[in-house]
Amino acid sequence: METKDLDSFLHNPQLYHTLRIVGKKLNEKEITKLAEVLESNSTLTTLHLSWNGMEEDGAKRLAEALQFNSTLTTLYLGGNGIEEEGAKRLAEALQNPIQL
Repeated sequence: METKDLDSFLHNPQLYHTLRIVGKKLNEKEITKLAEVLESNSTLTTLHLSWNGMEEDGAKRLAEALQFNSTLTTLYLGGNGIEEEGAKRLAEALQNPIQL
């Protein structure tokens, strides 16, 4: 199942396989909440967060969470302000997830 509503996902994350939040300009608090849920989520396979104004700190927080997520297979982050260090951390997290 897919949702475009962040609050729906945060309240029932196990219901969804796809989260598509595009052009909503997520704030730091929303990114942090999303990251917290992603750390333990076992159903989401596609995360589409393009054009949300996410910058370096948001990318780093997302990378920290994705280290613990083994189900995500597709990640869209185009149009954000993610620079080299944030992109590097995301790539490392996705290539080398921590197995619990």
